[in-house]
Amino acid sequence: MKQSFNKNSGEIRKDMMDEHGYYFCQHCKTNNSLRWETHHIIARSKEPKHSQLHNKKNLIRLCLTCHKKFHQSKLLTQLYIKKRGLRRLFKEEKNKDDNNSPEIPVSSKKNYDDLKFL
Repeated sequence: MKQSFNKNSGEIRKDMMDEHGYYFCQHCKTNNSLRWETHHIIARSKEPKHSQLHNKKNLIRLCLTCHKKFHQSKLLTQLYIKKRGLRRLFKEEKNKDDNNSPEIPVSSKKNYDDLKFL
């Protein structure tokens, strides 16, 4: 079943407000941002027609600072793919193996600044 970005993004916002009473960044947990954005963890450019692209597991609500970090860091993306089980979700339809996602070299894991909130 094809998922709707607007519907699921709206549900994430509603659930956040219902449960917590305010919006916050799902990565750094700040509630102090002028704008919130919903980001695809597995990018639309990577899987443009995949039926699970707009699945709520693949969407994350971010402040502007973290949204920029996600676009600059493959490490953050890979960690959230693993944390949310997205390889499995996306493989169920396409039967891809894990070799399509590059492994993160151990040497690139030295900078934990962006990962302290995981």
